[in-house]
Amino acid sequence: GSIGVAKKLSSVQRLTAIAITGTMITTATDILEAHANLLPTTLLLQNTCYCAIICLATHPKSHPLYEAVRRAVRNYVASHRSSLHRLTHRYSIIPDDIETLIPSHRSPSSANPWSMHIIETKEDAIREHEHLADNVQVYCDGSGYQGKIGAAVVLFRAGRPPRTLHYHLGTDEEHTVFEAEEVGLTLAVRLISTEQDITFPISISVDNQASIKAGRVSIRDQAHTWQIAFAA
Repeated sequence: GSIGVAKKLSSVQRLTAIAITGTMITTATDILEAHANLLPTTLLLQNTCYCAIICLATHPKSHPLYEAVRRAVRNYVASHRSSLHRLTHRYSIIPDDIETLIPSHRSPSSANPWSMHIIETKEDAIREHEHLADNVQVYCDGSGYQGKIGAAVVLFRAGRPPRTLHYHLGTDEEHTVFEAEEVGLTLAVRLISTEQDITFPISISVDNQASIKAGRVSIRDQAHTWQIAFAA
């Protein structure tokens, strides 16, 4: 059974820890694991199971196990429980609360429909902004204040009053400022899409280099859902 497997793994890990530390074979296992920076076998197995079920919960709808994981969460059957049933309930997994990771949201050979430019210094940014002649100019930002995370965007267009849009994501325990920066870019696109008689080029200014650089690669990381929304 699983207990026998755990004991065998513990024996193998003990031999590994002795080889790593070069200590005597009579040294206690817990001391060996601490000095070799190894998790106890029970914790290692739990960590492996937790990572596995989290990975399954992040699959997109196109994955064959997408519905299977959600069925296991909804229905904890009385008998003949599968590994999905046991793991989702053992670790209280709620798939809808976990961000879905899509391996790639566009072809590697496809070109971005926008161009990106990062200015090195604040002084250069001011000088370049003074020479900016685009008819539509959008500025977006995300920030945290008093434990709250939010994003805002303002659109300027010649001959028309400024338009603004803002969004409150939630607390800083659930969201990050980087995520808010990505939401700001999404709001900018949303605001542009509602403009009438739009003309190009359009400039979108943001003060976060990570957000700009994220648009250059196929993304598979935190808050990448908002980056995909911006790219779409």
